[in-house]
Amino acid sequence: KIKVNVIQADRHSRRLIFSGKPKESEEQSEKKKFLM
Repeated sequence: KIKVNVIQADRHSRRLIFSGKPKESEEQSEKKKFLM
């Protein structure tokens, strides 16, 4: 259950950073984080 909570929190944080963007943007956000 803890892992699930972490995943939900991670998704929520991504939504806060990239508010209101489609799921496809998640891949781009991961690439940006990797470049950062």
